[in-house]
Amino acid sequence: YHFLSGFTSDRPLSSYDTFLDVAHRYAAAGVTELVLHWPLPDTVFAADVTVLERVAEAGIPAVSRW
Repeated sequence: YHFLSGFTSDRPLSSYDTFLDVAHRYAAAGVTELVLHWPLPDTVFAADVTVLERVAEAGIPAVSRW
């Protein structure tokens, strides 16, 4: 199952901890892939690019072990 961010009230890139929480909840529901949009200012995809970078560097390896 896949989850494409931006179409629910979840904002997985609002912080690193939020990403881990969202990823964990969706994994528990059977989602195997999360698709995150590149942060785009002034859109539903607005986020701090440094959060995305941290997710890529540490978050993805962390959730891959679940």
